[in-house]
Amino acid sequence: MNVDSGLREVFITTVVRFKRIDFQNGTACCLQPNELLIISRAANGCACTKKGYHVSEIHQDLHISKPAVSQALNSLEKRGYIVRAIDPDDRRKITVRVTGAGEAELETARQFYDRALEEILSRFGAENTETLLVLLDRLMNVLEDLQ
Repeated sequence: MNVDSGLREVFITTVVRFKRIDFQNGTACCLQPNELLIISRAANGCACTKKGYHVSEIHQDLHISKPAVSQALNSLEKRGYIVRAIDPDDRRKITVRVTGAGEAELETARQFYDRALEEILSRFGAENTETLLVLLDRLMNVLEDLQ
């Protein structure tokens, strides 16, 4: 299939625009989206299992690349939001637990993202959002098939 070069240009430009968006610019929230996903899941893991969240599960569960997971964990740990430890039940695994400071930052981040998403969804509309999600899912399936 021969795709119009103008359409290619618009597609690439649009994808690059998504990459440049900085939701936190000028806000009190300091968690990036990947960090928010990881710390949120780790907080839930701690509450449910008391064992934390295994590092080996993160990239699979959240569909985040291993390098991005590593970078996010290093950043979260450096800021004192998480701790990593060897799982006492399986010494081959590393668990992630959220600290008190991490819980506080998680709550701030959740409030920030909830407000932002509510504004986005109210402006974009339910029908457009549903259509977008279907199309993004189809796009992700194509991209995953190409890997």
